[in-house]
Amino acid sequence: MAKKRSCSQLFLLSTVFLNFNSVLSFSTVQEDTPFYYQVSQDNVTREYVKYFSRPTVSSPLKKFLVKPTTLVALVKAAELAVDSYGKKSKRICRLRGILDLKELRNNTDYWFHILVLEEDTFLTEVFFEVTIPQPLDKASTSDFSKFKFSEFKSTGRQENCDCDQLSKLAHCSKCGFGGRCEKGTARISPWLAFALKTQREIQIDEPFDQIQMVSAHNAFNDRSDGYGVLDYCPWPPPYKNLCIDLANQEFSFTDLLNMGVRAMELDPWWCFGKMLMSHDYEKEYEGCAPWDREFQDGIKEIGEWIHKPENSQEVIRLYFEDGATHTYGHDSLINGPVAKYLGDKVLTPNDSRKYFPGRWPTLRELRKINKTVVIAACGDQHGGEYIFDRYWEEMTRNDFVASPNCSGIDRDKPSRVFCDSTEYLFFWNGPEKTGVILDFSSFMKCGVTYPAADQVNPVLLETAVFTWAQGEPSKPLTQTSCVLLDAKTERWHLGNCLEEHLFACQSLKNVTDWVTSTVPGQYTKPVCPDGYDFSIPHNGFQHQQLVNVMKDKTVWVNITPYIHLLV
Repeated sequence: MAKKRSCSQLFLLSTVFLNFNSVLSFSTVQEDTPFYYQVSQDNVTREYVKYFSRPTVSSPLKKFLVKPTTLVALVKAAELAVDSYGKKSKRICRLRGILDLKELRNNTDYWFHILVLEEDTFLTEVFFEVTIPQPLDKASTSDFSKFKFSEFKSTGRQENCDCDQLSKLAHCSKCGFGGRCEKGTARISPWLAFALKTQREIQIDEPFDQIQMVSAHNAFNDRSDGYGVLDYCPWPPPYKNLCIDLANQEFSFTDLLNMGVRAMELDPWWCFGKMLMSHDYEKEYEGCAPWDREFQDGIKEIGEWIHKPENSQEVIRLYFEDGATHTYGHDSLINGPVAKYLGDKVLTPNDSRKYFPGRWPTLRELRKINKTVVIAACGDQHGGEYIFDRYWEEMTRNDFVASPNCSGIDRDKPSRVFCDSTEYLFFWNGPEKTGVILDFSSFMKCGVTYPAADQVNPVLLETAVFTWAQGEPSKPLTQTSCVLLDAKTERWHLGNCLEEHLFACQSLKNVTDWVTSTVPGQYTKPVCPDGYDFSIPHNGFQHQQLVNVMKDKTVWVNITPYIHLLV
């Protein structure tokens, strides 16, 4: 992704194929006599060995696969080192990967180069040595309390790195490790921010399950938080050559939300004794990594965003792709962080039954009772304390394209269309299997409730805009502002209220039925046929229905009821 890569990235990248070849040959042997069963029945050891033997995992720990006890001891040494480093630096630190590892002498001294996420905000590289009293190759178990660590050396906060390809699109004010955008520093233009806000606010009286939300597929799996360290597939797909692209997103939860995304997917998995946010654990090319980000940290980040005063009225939808074999009944590890960090901002199933029996509330109603988070899950609702069952139908981008004229979308039901941009050499090709969303416009026009893209960025988000034309509104809105839907641009423009144009008229019985008035008039004197009212399209589908009947005529749209929400 970046034009200039750190030395550690280049080193790791150069070893991918060497590791890949060695693991393939190793895996052939283990099918008949799995060594880790012979050496130890310990579940922890088996779990680590299973992960590091995966063909797509590039790690210096691979050379210790034939010594499982040593491998686990070195893993624990890195984890203990990060805990110690965090205490000394007085910062919350999380291990995100072991970049390099060297045995210095006699299986007792080792040098580590690791990647650490500090303060849940920025990535830094840390170096240290550890001395282990007893040679690991002669020990059946290790006393971790006797490990001795040298002074930690850190590259510190890398603030002047060149931003990579996607981070440049977000005009990030700080790019750190690998040229990735530091959390909270992505920027979008004031025009785009206002256009997306407008599209949210004009849906204020729509039922929640019909509110069109720009969405992020696998939003947890982002480079800003240390996923996809080795990614090098050039954006956008299709990729011309085999490559590795493990992260679905470039930007953090914070930046996706700041850019206007309001629906995000998180995949919780119980593995390595923790509740992590990971990919499918059972596929050999995917799976939990031992230092994937913890689920509670992700929920905490989202909670910090929703509790900021400027975001208090923003309604978001979270989707947990879950199941009995994902989280193994650890309900408290899902419900606990939700209760702690999102708390009473969550619309619970019980709230829904109490206040809105038999229906979904509108955006306005949610704000009135201060419930701005809705959570749904596929497979496991963890007792239904906070989580609804998935209420929409979904399909891949390829399936959507294969159904011309929006025929794959049932507009009587909420819908989600998703894609996957990840690629794992020849094991998985997401762009080929699912397709990739490179333009939101067709999904908005077809009325897809949740178009869920990978690598969401400001350029992609611009394609979701169906309201304001570039540069509009050309001056600040007031209560007397008048807005035209222009026949040529098919976008909104501020107009002279004294001019005469046709009016956009919506059926009082069918919200998707639009006509234009038969005679023109001034904005403040609307005229619509019987059974119709002067209105404004509330989503992309309604917008397209209006455009279809305009017949190259510019029309007034009724923005007046929503101006107070936008100024």
